[in-house]
Amino acid sequence: GKSAPCAIVGVGGGITLDVAKAISNLLTNGGKAEDYQGWDLVQKPGVYKIGIPTLSGTGAEATRTCVMTNEANGL
Repeated sequence: GKSAPCAIVGVGGGITLDVAKAISNLLTNGGKAEDYQGWDLVQKPGVYKIGIPTLSGTGAEATRTCVMTNEANGL
């Protein structure tokens, strides 16, 4: 169907957790990830998300941001 999932679970390292956060936000806000490059651009709360880190490192599970590369504009 066309209904959104009730939760997104990211299991892995920093990039996996960042992608889970991005997908969560895109499911409720639409558009492309590049539309949200900057602070406070997400208007609606994302789908409930759970981050399960499997590596010690970035702490991506504890931040509100997601780090992604945009090759089109170099950000």
